[in-house]
Amino acid sequence: MKKIIFNNIGLKILALLIAILVWWVVMNIDDPLVKKTITGINVELRNDDDLTDKGYIYEVESGSLIAITVWAPESVAKDLKSSDFVAYADLSQLSNITIECIKSDVKSDIKEITSKVQVVKLSIDNKETAEIPVTVNVTGTPAENYVTGDISISQNKIDITGAASVVEKIVRAEIKYDVSNMMQSVNEMVTPVFYDEDGNVIDTSAIQLSRNSLRLSVAINPTKWVSVTINPTVTTAEDYKMMGYTQNFDHVKIAGSSESLANITSIDLPSDAIELEDITESQDCVVNLNNYLKASYTIVSGTAELVVHIDVEPLVTKSYIIRRNGIAINNLADGLEAKIEDSYIEVKIKATQDVHDSFNMDVLNTNIDLKDYVPGEYEVKVVMSEDENNYIIAENVSVKVVITGDDEAQEETETQTKVH
Repeated sequence: MKKIIFNNIGLKILALLIAILVWWVVMNIDDPLVKKTITGINVELRNDDDLTDKGYIYEVESGSLIAITVWAPESVAKDLKSSDFVAYADLSQLSNITIECIKSDVKSDIKEITSKVQVVKLSIDNKETAEIPVTVNVTGTPAENYVTGDISISQNKIDITGAASVVEKIVRAEIKYDVSNMMQSVNEMVTPVFYDEDGNVIDTSAIQLSRNSLRLSVAINPTKWVSVTINPTVTTAEDYKMMGYTQNFDHVKIAGSSESLANITSIDLPSDAIELEDITESQDCVVNLNNYLKASYTIVSGTAELVVHIDVEPLVTKSYIIRRNGIAINNLADGLEAKIEDSYIEVKIKATQDVHDSFNMDVLNTNIDLKDYVPGEYEVKVVMSEDENNYIIAENVSVKVVITGDDEAQEETETQTKVH
């Protein structure tokens, strides 16, 4: 048996080698080894807690997405795709990128895997957290007869965590919202924008935010013009007069809900809104309308301070001379005659200087009433018309009157007097 096996052993080995060579040639002709480039393979970073646990943070600068070159039989290579491979870098070892085929049925057929990118380049920095204030900047003007009301956000601060070199640049966050031509209130989630101290926008894609968006509420309220009325309670000192009052405005525009605006047409201030006693000069009084408005209304036409000017002038006493022919005699009985002995009377009128400047004594209707008088001499009170809104008679005035007549007229007058 041995003799048969080892007989011509050299020829047999040669034949085996020739057979293998023929098989290899055939295989390379039918299924040759080819090179294939596969792109879009993400590089996984493993054991990054070796950095993060020490208070560091990193950002991938390059090498996170690679292309590989694979050598494999054509029958295998033609079906290979990026999902058949995994690439990773071990941050604990700071090693080069490792690439493996995870398709088990062809893994052994792959002869070689290479990549021009051998390492992942990282930017490593200290990890820092900061609290950033958030403000709201509402721009634009709502539709006609509408105004912007209360503005609020769900929180006015955001915590950010990231590389110290980036975090330290951020000084504020802002929400910008345009309400141009709007008629409805706003209630939605919005994203803040982060800025440095020079007003430049900072990219926060590599920054961890405690909140990516915040809820913004902006009230858009209708408006309405309403009147403003006031009746000041004012008393002046003696010999002074309140001439009147004026307001710096008598209408104001207010904003509120449609329902609340339907229930108001005017702001009627109570009399105690302005209370002055014994004043001797003009003065301005300021009333804040907000103190008399319900919280559901807001004044939007300008100032809420109503300025009421109280006009006060002194009363001046001036004497006027009235001749006796200017004094009418009324109700003298028939048959009697009356003579005013005084050639004139002096009448003291108390009024403001403006009234004195244009005063006409005819308005006094100066007269004496001699009803029921009989012949004789009398001191008779002079009757004069008084207009308290313009002037007053400062003192009563009387004149000496002599009445004469025949006996028959006197008897008739006395009889009428007794009947009365």
